[in-house]
Amino acid sequence: MKAKHFFLYVTILFILTVLTGCKDAKSPSPMTDEGRLDLSGYDFAVNDPVNLQVKWECYCSQLFTPEDFKSGTVPRRPEIVAIPSETREKNPSTYRLVIKTSPGGNLLGLYISTFRSAHNIWLNGKLISSNGNPGNDDGTYIIGKANIFEFFDNRNGYIEIVIQASRFSTSDILLGEKSKLLNMQFKKYLINLPIAFIVLFMSFYHFMVYILRRKEKALLYAGIFCFTAAIYISTLRPDPVIYHILPKLSYNQYYLCHMSSVLIEDLFFIFFLNALFPGEMGKRFKLVSAGVFMALMLPLLLIYFQNGWAYIQWINNAHNLVLFMSTIYVMYKLLCVRQKNNDALILLVPFILLFISSLFISSNSYFMKFGWLCFALFLAFRLSLNFTRAFYRVEQLSERLINLNHLKDDFLVNTAHELKTPLHGVIGLAESMLGVGRDQKSMDDLSLIITSAWRLTALVDNILTFSKMKNKDIVLDLKPISMWQVVNVVFAVLKPLAEEKNILLANNIDEQLPNVYADESRLFQIMYNIIGNAVKFTESGGITATAALRTGFLEISVSDTGIGIPSDRIETIITPFEQIGAYENASHSGTGLGLGITRKLVEMHGGKLFVESRLQEGSKFTFTLPVSSGVPQIDKSDHSASDMHLPVLTAIDESAAMAESCENAVQPLDGPVIYIADDDPVNLKLLSNMLAREKYQISKFRNGFELLEYISKNKKPDLVIIDVMMPRLSGYDVCRRLRELYAHHDLPILLLTIKNQPADIVAGFEAGANDYLTKPLHEKELNARVKNLLDLKNALTNAVTAELNFLQAQIKPHFLHNTMNSIMSLVRTDPETARNMLMELSNYLRASFRFKGCEGSIPLEDELGIVKSYLYIMTIRFPGKIQVVYDIDCKAEINVPHLILQPIVENAVIHGVLKKAAGGTIRISAKEDDSCLSICVSDDGEGIEQELIPMILNGKIKGSGIGIINVHKRLLALYGCGLKIESEAGKGTNVCMKLCLKGG
Repeated sequence: MKAKHFFLYVTILFILTVLTGCKDAKSPSPMTDEGRLDLSGYDFAVNDPVNLQVKWECYCSQLFTPEDFKSGTVPRRPEIVAIPSETREKNPSTYRLVIKTSPGGNLLGLYISTFRSAHNIWLNGKLISSNGNPGNDDGTYIIGKANIFEFFDNRNGYIEIVIQASRFSTSDILLGEKSKLLNMQFKKYLINLPIAFIVLFMSFYHFMVYILRRKEKALLYAGIFCFTAAIYISTLRPDPVIYHILPKLSYNQYYLCHMSSVLIEDLFFIFFLNALFPGEMGKRFKLVSAGVFMALMLPLLLIYFQNGWAYIQWINNAHNLVLFMSTIYVMYKLLCVRQKNNDALILLVPFILLFISSLFISSNSYFMKFGWLCFALFLAFRLSLNFTRAFYRVEQLSERLINLNHLKDDFLVNTAHELKTPLHGVIGLAESMLGVGRDQKSMDDLSLIITSAWRLTALVDNILTFSKMKNKDIVLDLKPISMWQVVNVVFAVLKPLAEEKNILLANNIDEQLPNVYADESRLFQIMYNIIGNAVKFTESGGITATAALRTGFLEISVSDTGIGIPSDRIETIITPFEQIGAYENASHSGTGLGLGITRKLVEMHGGKLFVESRLQEGSKFTFTLPVSSGVPQIDKSDHSASDMHLPVLTAIDESAAMAESCENAVQPLDGPVIYIADDDPVNLKLLSNMLAREKYQISKFRNGFELLEYISKNKKPDLVIIDVMMPRLSGYDVCRRLRELYAHHDLPILLLTIKNQPADIVAGFEAGANDYLTKPLHEKELNARVKNLLDLKNALTNAVTAELNFLQAQIKPHFLHNTMNSIMSLVRTDPETARNMLMELSNYLRASFRFKGCEGSIPLEDELGIVKSYLYIMTIRFPGKIQVVYDIDCKAEINVPHLILQPIVENAVIHGVLKKAAGGTIRISAKEDDSCLSICVSDDGEGIEQELIPMILNGKIKGSGIGIINVHKRLLALYGCGLKIESEAGKGTNVCMKLCLKGG
C-alpha cells in the first residue's frame, strides 16, 4: 500500500464524516445581550426547547446568591462569557442569566444535564440543586450524577437563573415547555437503551457461537469487545442508560465503568483482528497493546480507590495518544490486508469512521452512539460472512463428495472385476511353484502369498456383492435348506480359528425344525459373516447358535461373549464401511462390509436382522428367514421368476422317490471300491452315473452315520467321496472320524462342497480330506480327480513298501553272522545247545521270510514267537546276562504288523542290558484296551539321554542302526502315531506303541 493511497483514504473518509453532520441538532438560540435573553415572542408550545448555551454574566472568583442581586451589593460590570466553552478554566464563580418571556399559564421547565462539579443552582430565587462546596477551588470536588429537571409557572414572564460552580461542567441547559422536555427525555431514552441492548445482544451471540466452536478465538474476542462496547455506550451522555439500569450506581463507579470499558474494548479489538487475520497484525503489536492496557488500567484503579478524579485527565490524554497511534497502525495493516482479502474493507470503513468521530465529535452526540452500533453490526456481518462462506463451501464439498462417492462405487466395481483375473493367476502360479524343490523359507513365503491372495479375492467378492446389492442385480436361487447343517458346516470351517482363542462353538439348533427357504450360497455368506464376526471380536468364552419357529419364519440367533457394541453404535455397524471404532485394533481391521451385506441379504430373503449387545458382555445377532412350507411372497426384483419355488418342490418329490430305490449293493469285484455319502438322492444318482463308465465298485450312503457303520463292518474302500452338507453329521465330521482309523495314503477322501472360499478349503484339508470339488460337478474333472487319488494311493503304497522292504532287509546280516559264530563254537562243546539254537534260528528266519511289506500283518502269537526265538539265541550267546519277563493280557489271534516287535527287543538287548556288566531284565507287555493294543518293551539297562531320543527317531545319530527308525516309520505310515520312548540314563528305557485294531 502506497503512502499517498493511505492518506487519500483517510482524507476522503474524514470529509464524508464531517459532511454527514456529526453534531447533535440544536434548536436555534436567540442572541443575548450581556446576560439578557429576550424570548417574549417565542412560542414554547409550538417550538422546541431553547438551548441556553449563550452569553451569561460571570462574576469570576466571586460567589453571589439571588438575594445579593436583589439587595444591589453585586458589582454592575460583570464579565460576559459563553456557556460552557469559555468557563473551562474558571475559578469558583457565579453565573447569571435573565430571560424575558411572554406571560402565560403554560408550565415551563429547566433541564440541565449532569453537573459534574460542586454547585448551587437557583431558579427564580429557588434553590433547585446543590452539591458540595463551590468555594473549594483546591482541585478536588464532589461529582454529581443526576440530571436536573425543574418545572415552574410562567405567569410574570421573568426568569432568573443563578449558578454557583467550582467549575462549570455540564453539556446541556435547555428551557422549554414541560411536555416538550419530557418528550425529548423519552426520545433520548428510546435511542440510548436499544443501542446498548443491541450491542449487548451481539456480544451474547458471539459467546454462544464460540461455545459451539471453540477453535474460533475471534468469536470470543468479538464477544468481549461487544460486551465492553455495550457498557461504554450505556455510559455515554446525555442521559446515560446505565443510570436507569443501575439506579444506585455512584458517580465514581460510573466513571470507572466508563473508562475501563474503553480500555478493555480497545485491547480485545486488537486481539480480534489478530485472530481474524493471523500473522498480519504481528505478535509484538499484541504484546505491546496488552502492556499499554496494564499501564493505563492500574492508575485508573488507583484513582478510583483514592477518589483522585482530578488526575483523570492525564489518563484520558495518554489514552487518546495511544489510541491515535494504534489506530493509524491498524488502518495501515487493514489496508495491506485488503490487497489480499477484500473482506478487510468491511472492517476498515466503519473503523475509520468510528476513529474520526471519537476524536472530533463529542461523546454526547447521538452519531457517536450510532457509530458504535454500526461498527458492532459490521463486526457481526464480517463473522457471519465467514460462516456463510463456510456453509457454502460445505455444500460444494458435500455435492462433490456425493459425486466422488458414485465414482468410488464405479471404481471399486471396475477395479474388482479387473483384479479377479490377475489374482487367480497369482494364486495359480504360486501354488504351482509350491513344493518344487524349494527350501522351507521359500515354501513359507509362497504359502503367505497364496493366503494373502485368497484374502484379497474374498475382499473383491465382497465388493462385487455390495455393488450388486446397490444395483439390485443379485438373483436368489431359493430352495429348502437345513439350518442345522449350515451352522454345523460354518462351525467346522471356523473351528481352527476358534480353538486358537479357546472359544467353544455350540450348535443348539434342533435338527427337527423345518427347513428355511433360501439361497444356499447366500445363506452361507450370511452365517460366515455373523459367526466370523463373533469369532473375531470374542477373546474367550463361547458362541452359541439357536433357532425358534415363528409364524411362517425361522428365527436364528447367534450369541457370543465378546467385547460387545456401544448402544449408540448398534445401528451404525450394520451400515456398509462402518466398524466398532474405539474398540477396533489391528486384529479387528477390515472393510466394514460384512454386516452391511448380511442385513441386505437377509432382507432380500424376506427376513429382518436384529442386534442386541452390551459392552464387555457380548452380542446377539438375530435374523429371520421364511420356512420352506407356506413361503411368503418375495420381491420379484430379487429373483429371476416369481414362481421359483415350483421346480424346487418338484425336485424334492423326485428326490424322495429316488431315495427309495437307492441301495448299497456292491457292483462286480473288478475295480477299485468307492463309497459315496450324500443326503441328496439326486446327487447320489448323478455321482454314480458319472463314475459308472470307469468300472468302479460304487456303494452309496444317505448320511455319514451309514458310511461309518458300513466301513466298521466291512473291508475299507479305495476311495471315499463325501458331501459336506449332510444331516446330523457333516462331511467334515465324517472325514475326521475316518482319519482316526486310516492315514491319508491309506484311504483317500474327496470332499464335495458348494463353497470354494479359502476358509472352506482349509477346513476340509484340516479335517483330513485329500482333495475337494465344488458344485456343480463336471464329469471329466470328477473322474480325473478320482483317478489321480487312486493312482497316488497305489504309488505311495508301493513306494512305502519298497522302502520298508529295504529297511527290513538291513536287519538280518549282522544278526545271522553273530549267531552262526556262536553255533559253530558250541558244536564241539555243547552239541545239544547248538542244535536248539539252530532250531530257533530256523523259526526266526522262516517267520522273517513271510514279510509282506507295509500292510503285511501276522497274529500277535507269531510275532511273539519270533521274539522268543531271538531272545533264546541271545541268552545262549550271553549266558547269565539276560532275563526275560512276559506280561501278555490280550487275545493271541490279534493281528499286528509283521516284525514290529523284534527290532525293539533287539535294541533293548544290545543297547540296554548288554551294556551293563551284570546284565539286566527285559520286560515285554501287551494289553488290549478300548479297541487298541498297547505293547511296551522295557529294560533296566544303560538308558538314553532325553535330548537324544528325537534324534534317534529321526535317524540323525550315526551308528544307532535302522531298526528303531524302521519301526517308527512303519507305525507312522499305518497308524499316524509312532513310537513313544521314555528313558533315563543309568536306569533303563521304556518303548511303547499303540495299534488300532480296526481296519485290518
